Order: sequence, then structure tokens, then C-alpha cells
Amino acid sequence: MTFAPAFPVPSLPATAFRRSWLAEALVNRAAGEQFFALLKRLNPDRARRVGAGRPLPAFEAVLAELPFPTESDYLVEQVLCGETDLEDMWHWGIPVDVQGYHPDYGSDALLVAACTCRDDMTPGEEYTPHAELMAWVKTWWRPAGELAPVRPPRGREFVSPWHALPELQRYVRQTIGNDWLDMNFEDMDGAANPPWSAAEIRSLARMWRQAKPIAQRVDALARFVDEEPRERLPILDRALRGDRETLEQITRRKAQPLWKSFSRMHR
Repeated sequence: MTFAPAFPVPSLPATAFRRSWLAEALVNRAAGEQFFALLKRLNPDRARRVGAGRPLPAFEAVLAELPFPTESDYLVEQVLCGETDLEDMWHWGIPVDVQGYHPDYGSDALLVAACTCRDDMTPGEEYTPHAELMAWVKTWWRPAGELAPVRPPRGREFVSPWHALPELQRYVRQTIGNDWLDMNFEDMDGAANPPWSAAEIRSLARMWRQAKPIAQRVDALARFVDEEPRERLPILDRALRGDRETLEQITRRKAQPLWKSFSRMHR
């Protein structure tokens, strides 16, 4: 007994490969022209150096003009390997690499801060390469409940790098007020990337200029705590809970303006 195939098997003409290759080349050329037109708006000098009619160099040059985090290296590799084409790159939009907090980022300081400041995370439940350290954290960590924004005591200011503590608290809560730092890679799943346009790129660049120094301050504080975790993680946790003694420890008296000191001397 023999079985016929469920669907007829087509026989491809000898020219099919040549036609499909030509269609792909035309698609890449059309998308390359769009990227080249965008490059001329972003940087006319670079566009002249690249020259028209070079789709992939135009795409790479546009990516080089993006002054904010992107997944550019991965995307260029995908195009070079033939996994995707330039038309897809154009339709997918600007490949932003948002920097919002996620437990997978690996900082124990950020993980403990997130567990203290949020009600959806607990030490030990989230993955960390430092399981032994988190087991130690669980011996003293307790749920904090609703916490007020952390502030230095009256008349005092945080010393460096603890001056980033209020920003770190908002960062792990994803409430900075800037999409670059309030969205993480999971939030982008299923979301549309911003469309390719000079105006959109300038808007994203402006937002990143505001977000970048915040991210750097938060990263500096997290790295500082991570350097001596058994000493500094409890300090971080108590400070976020508003413990007065701990806040005194990581702050100093505000310096008086010179004109105030001078006026007191001559009263």
C-alpha cells in the first residue's frame, strides 16, 4: 500500500533561486535608500563618505549615529549572517536597549534594594550567582512594607557615593520618570520599537542625556556596596528603611554658604 503526499510537491524552475536572490537584493536596496536618506539628515558629512547605493554601510552608519544604548552589534551580525534583511530592520524600528532594573543584572546591592523597596520580590527567590550571600541576607532581611522616599536627616546631605541612594530607590522601583531607566528588556517584549526618524532619534538622545548621569550614579553606588557586601548590604537596607542612626552614618552636615557665615560673624 502506498500513500500519496498530503499536498502536491512543487517542482521549482531553475531560475527560482536567481529570482529570489534578485528580490532580496531589491528589498535591501530599497531599505538601504531609506537608511541613507536618514543618514543624510543625521550627518551629511558621513553620508557623503558612505555614498549612495551601499545598503549595509548606510545601515551601519546610521547605527553609529545613535548616541544611546542599542543592540546594534547583534543586529548587524543578524544581517551579515542572512538571518534577517534591511527591510526587517527598517520595519522593526530603532533597536533601543533600555536600561531599567531587572533582577538578572547581577548586582546584589540592587537585588537587596529591590526586595526592600518592592512587595513583589524576596531574597532567595530571584536568581543570583551568589546564592551563599543571599542565604546570609535571608538570615536578617525582613519585609519592609510601604516605605517613604529616602531622604537625609534635616540639615544634612549624603556623602558620596551614598548621594545616589534616593535615585537607586526609584531605579529599583522603576519610577525614575524616564523610559530609559523605567523599562527593562522584559517590558519591551511585544512592544514596538520607536520608528526610524531624525526627530525620534533626537528625542531619544535628549532623554538619554538626562538618564545617563542618573544611571552612572546608581551604578557607582551599587558597585561600592557590592565590593564589601557583608558590611554594606545591611547599611543599604537600613538606610532604605529610614533608620535614623544609619542615615546619620552616611551623611554629613550641610556646608553653610560663605555669605551666611560672614553675616553671623558681623551680627
